[in-house]
Amino acid sequence: MRILALYPAFDVRINEMAMLWERLCATHDAECTVLAGARDVLKAHEAAESDESRGRLTICRFPQLGATPEVLDRGRAFKPDVIFCAVTENIRLAKVLSRYTGAPVILHNEYFLDNQTFLRRRYHGGIPPVRAMACWVGRSYLHRSCASIFVSNPVEPRLPAWQKYSRLRYLPWPHPDVGDPASRSERDLLFSAYIGSMSKGKGAGHLLRAYAALLHALPEFQLQIVGPAVDAEGEQTVRTLQQDFSKQIHVLPRCSRPEAMALLRRSLFVFSPAQRYGWGLIGDAWRTGTPVISIIEHYDLSDGKNCLVAPDATAFVRKATALRDDASLFNRITAGGYATVADHSFDAVAEILWVGLRSVMRS
Repeated sequence: MRILALYPAFDVRINEMAMLWERLCATHDAECTVLAGARDVLKAHEAAESDESRGRLTICRFPQLGATPEVLDRGRAFKPDVIFCAVTENIRLAKVLSRYTGAPVILHNEYFLDNQTFLRRRYHGGIPPVRAMACWVGRSYLHRSCASIFVSNPVEPRLPAWQKYSRLRYLPWPHPDVGDPASRSERDLLFSAYIGSMSKGKGAGHLLRAYAALLHALPEFQLQIVGPAVDAEGEQTVRTLQQDFSKQIHVLPRCSRPEAMALLRRSLFVFSPAQRYGWGLIGDAWRTGTPVISIIEHYDLSDGKNCLVAPDATAFVRKATALRDDASLFNRITAGGYATVADHSFDAVAEILWVGLRSVMRS
């Protein structure tokens, strides 16, 4: 099967879905060409190579991904059987390429039924009634336009609205294997790392309040933040933490994946400060045996089983202190996370993706 994939950014060294495509091409009868943007804003990363070949996976990067003559020529020349479109912003390009090649379009959007994440603000201006209508129109349009739609938010298949859209399929978000989890004895019980971009949508305000409370309560605690601030609230969060806790906090715009895993293996916990998003950090924490503290249950998080929920700064300090002092609690939460992440293994997700791709071919 020849698959043409469209991505805003794509690098096997840092992107989970990129790693999944490499695994799929290595283990199934798949040949994939990816057309992608060169810069990954959310990871403050720009790929060094414009074209890259990794076995049966070929990556072609462009300064900006769009329906330019060069992009269209690359897509048509590949003669795909299927066009895999990552995120709704690329759907117009996918439809143009579909007209040229006759290949059906599969859309992959992490969220589909969640009005808070489905469309960008420019489509609804943040006005709730307009947002609801714009999301309904957008979902209807995409359902008509695509042969199949993969959704990776595990909450959505349990919603009644899921049954209204016959072309939806659940694709678990993949979490790479990072080796054996680190034990509690290998950790610094006065250290935590947060790895990911910071913005209002990703809970920068919650992160600021929680970490400020913890660093006040435990003056010996050290915090490492790795990732870019991508809006004004994210920038203010970093600036305030650095000003108020200059001896306890260290900030880096990026680091390599091995370095990130080493930070997680050293951490007492990781914090998920948003009501959604942050799946990569959650999965890496589960893989490395690092407890997750979250402000709510979202994604595949379950309070008391594979995470601890702390809805405010006071609860956050209490849960972080409990993980430091209670080895049995630490071990129970990490065991629950490690069991959950098995459903997100590359082999399991690659098989689900492959079945979905083949079902479109058969249709």
